[in-house]
Amino acid sequence: MSAPDTEGQFNASKGRIDKERKGVPRKGGARHVPTYHDLQEDFILVNRNHLKELTDFSMLQEGAGAGGMFFLSGPVWLLITLLSEHGLEAKYVPWYVVCFLSMIFGLFLLWMAYINYVRKNRTIDKLFREPNHDREAAQYAPRSTPNIERETQP
Repeated sequence: MSAPDTEGQFNASKGRIDKERKGVPRKGGARHVPTYHDLQEDFILVNRNHLKELTDFSMLQEGAGAGGMFFLSGPVWLLITLLSEHGLEAKYVPWYVVCFLSMIFGLFLLWMAYINYVRKNRTIDKLFREPNHDREAAQYAPRSTPNIERETQP
C-alpha cells in the first residue's frame, strides 16, 4: 500500500508533480519555483572564417599571456631571493642581468597578449556593427526550415 501523495510529490497516475494541496502537511525538502523573465538579445550569423579568426586571436592571447606571466613572475622572485641572500656581490651580477632580461621578455609577451585581446574585441565589435555582414553570412544559413508539424500530419 502506498502512502498518500503530498505536496510536490510525483503522482504516477497523472504523470506529473502535484501542486499544493490544502490541509496536507509538507514532509520537507526544498522546492524550486521558477520565475521566467523576458529577455532580448541580438543574434548574428557568422561564418567559419570569423570563428577561426577569433579562435586564433584567443590562442595567441592565452598562450602569450601564460608565457609572459611565467617569464615575469619567476625572475621577480629569483631576483628578490638573490638580493636578499647575496646583496650586490659581483659574482651574482650575471644572474641579475639574466633576471632582468627574462622580465623584459615576459613583459613583451604580456604586451603581445594584450594586443591580441584588443584585436579579438575589435573583430567582435566589427561583426556587430558591420551592415554587410548579414548578407555575407546569409550564404551559409539554411535556405528553408521544414515545418515538422505539417510533414507529420496526414
